[in-house]
Amino acid sequence: MTYKAHPDFSIGDDDLSSIGGDVHINQKHQELREVTDVKVRTLEAMVRQKDLELAHAKENFKTLTVDFEYNLGLIKERDEELERYEEAMETMKLAVSERDQESAELRVMVETLQAKLRDEMKRFTEMEGHYQQQSLQSKGEIESVRKKYEVDLRNKEDELRSLHERFSKHTTQCSYYVLAPVREGT
Repeated sequence: MTYKAHPDFSIGDDDLSSIGGDVHINQKHQELREVTDVKVRTLEAMVRQKDLELAHAKENFKTLTVDFEYNLGLIKERDEELERYEEAMETMKLAVSERDQESAELRVMVETLQAKLRDEMKRFTEMEGHYQQQSLQSKGEIESVRKKYEVDLRNKEDELRSLHERFSKHTTQCSYYVLAPVREGT
């Protein structure tokens, strides 16, 4: 009998006994058990995951069923409420026709008041124009006074500058005469 560990490598019966064939077979059985254990654990984990997903799906279905029944109840309540609103609508239509008549009377009053308001606005605009004209005249007068003040101020500044120059010139001459004898005597 011949065992194949690899396609390119084969071991005969004689070779097995020489390298401890039982140990080799036991190692292979151990490796196979480990691989099988890994596969089993993986499959068990997948089953647990699918069980969780199924439980979640059942819970979602239960929630959807409860929501559907609740919404169906809401629709029935809404239908009953719509019937009440239709009755109330008929009552409102009667009230609206009465209000329409009152509204027509009020429109006439509003039009009269709007005409009065337009007249008052026209009068206000005329007065505003008059006051704006007076304001412009006042601004002109203020501007004229300001310009006159600026001219007077410039004149005073020129006069002060002239006095200052004369004073400086006079001071220079005085100090020359006062200091001249001192310079000559030294």
